[in-house]
Amino acid sequence: MRADTDFSQDTSIACKRTLHLEFLGKLPDDTFSPEEEALRHTIVDLLTAKGPRSFEQCLSDERLGCALKAFVPAYHKSRMFLPDWVEHRIGGEVVLCRTP
Repeated sequence: MRADTDFSQDTSIACKRTLHLEFLGKLPDDTFSPEEEALRHTIVDLLTAKGPRSFEQCLSDERLGCALKAFVPAYHKSRMFLPDWVEHRIGGEVVLCRTP
C-alpha cells in the first residue's frame, strides 16, 4: 500500500497530522507492504550501523529518502510523516527521543 495523499505545503499542520494518522490507521495491523518493509529495514539498518541519529541526520541519508519516496511519494512535502509512521508502525523497534 502506498500513500497517494497530497501532503501539500499549504495544508495546515493539524490537517497534515490528521491525514497522516488517517493513512496510518488504514494500514494492516499484522503485515507490511514491500515498500513499508523496505522503509523499516532501512531505518533499522541505519540506526544499527551508525547508532543513535538525529531526525535531520536520518533524513539526510539517501537510502532513507529513497525508501520514503517509494512508500509515500509525496513525503518530501511533509516532514511530520516519518515520526508518526515510526511511532505507529515500528515503535517497538525504534525509539524517538527529543534532544535538548
